Amino acid sequence: MSTETVNLECPGCGAPANTSQRFCSFCKGPIIISTFTSVASMGLPLLQKYANSYRDALTHTPGNPQINLSAGMCYLKLRLYDKALEAFERTIEADFDNSEVYFYSAVSLFKGQRPFLSNRSTIDRALALLQAGISIEPRAIYLYYDAFIRHDYFERKFFRVNPNYLITLEKARKTGLSEHDVEALHDLLSVPRPSVLA
Repeated sequence: MSTETVNLECPGCGAPANTSQRFCSFCKGPIIISTFTSVASMGLPLLQKYANSYRDALTHTPGNPQINLSAGMCYLKLRLYDKALEAFERTIEADFDNSEVYFYSAVSLFKGQRPFLSNRSTIDRALALLQAGISIEPRAIYLYYDAFIRHDYFERKFFRVNPNYLITLEKARKTGLSEHDVEALHDLLSVPRPSVLA
């Protein structure tokens, strides 16, 4: 992804910074958030500062994929799912080869609820986003999330689907699925792990 450098204030302390910097020279906090791990342990006040800073930066550069991705991560952690999805979709428009953005878009679609409670169009859209991410980079966590959706929606409603959740779960395991990945996903989803996927 090649993108222009954008000047902004450090989301943590307000010092002058730009999108080419990984960390602030003053507070040492991240300037751009590229993974959910970066915001996972942030407290609510700091997280809101980051979200507000990115929102302000996007008024000047609405199409910047780095800032949209950063905003999306903050919104996802704040459980502002519609805003997160909007930011991730803008990121995909400018940076369509980042597999994580498809994954986090699929997470945002369910708005903190189980797939079982969603309508079929949301399920189809989430699975399409996951397939896009998998086609770029077949990560075990993406495959596991696919299996979870297939189990929670199709299997629990006694719908037949091909491939079924067992096939995608086996692919996830063969790709190197770790217990940490599974726990991290279910924490992110705020949904308990089904015993059948243990």
